Amino acid sequence: MKFRIRNVGLSLALLFMISSGAASDRGTTTGSFLNLGVGGRGLGMGEAYSTHARGVEGLFWNPAALYGPENNTLLFSYNSLVENTNVSHGGGSFKFKKGVLGAGYSGVSYESIDSYDDVGNPLEPYSAREQAAIMGWGFGGKTWSAGISAKYVRMSVAEMSGGTAAIDFGFLFVNPVFKNVRHAVVGANLGGKISLIDEKESLPAKFVMGNGISFGKRWDLTVDYMFINGVGGAGASGLEWRPFESRKHSLALRGGYNTRRNEIDKLSGASLGVGMSFGDLNIDYAWVPYG
Repeated sequence: MKFRIRNVGLSLALLFMISSGAASDRGTTTGSFLNLGVGGRGLGMGEAYSTHARGVEGLFWNPAALYGPENNTLLFSYNSLVENTNVSHGGGSFKFKKGVLGAGYSGVSYESIDSYDDVGNPLEPYSAREQAAIMGWGFGGKTWSAGISAKYVRMSVAEMSGGTAAIDFGFLFVNPVFKNVRHAVVGANLGGKISLIDEKESLPAKFVMGNGISFGKRWDLTVDYMFINGVGGAGASGLEWRPFESRKHSLALRGGYNTRRNEIDKLSGASLGVGMSFGDLNIDYAWVPYG
């Protein structure tokens, strides 16, 4: 069975997205790690990626993207961040006659967090983890695709833990008039609540409407509008240019902007990226500022 390794994503400053998402969601939602972009290509394009995710990337961006011209695909991503925080993603998609099956994992771990008693005396450090296991199915035709995925989200803080189930759905189609334009509709993190001690909080449900347009074979422009429960509305745009592209090798340069990340200063919403392909291996890098 042949696999195409879709993406080995490296990104800087994901901690900014973790902290800003957690701050916006405080008291209203939990599981803000589910708002993190996955893979260097999507992050480099400002997370305006609902119409351009490919293969296994669909598990994290749009389940409808599981179905497409890609064969079996794999994705691996690991980021070791400051303050003992690690982000990891992985998954695979497997093509069948009637559709594509995807399975993946997403997780954030916070190691060695300092703790204190009521009067400020130091206690033993503790750790925390947020994790999600995902299964998805994509199907479709030549000009459209649809998909649905189920996930189990689990959080643990010291000796406490809780979990809940959620679903994602997505639809992707080519504009019937302008064949170089694609549209997407996505709903994500639709599920129950996670309970820790006496607190119950919902997941950050997200709805996305996306548009993508291709100019020739070398330029792609994407624009997404999203609403995230606990965060509010946000817009994102991305641009990809492929100055070199052959059957086996390519080079791509990317840029994007996301209004969800510009809370501290305007530059923090920007992102840049570069990608290279070597046969069946894609390596993508994204730079996302702290703000």
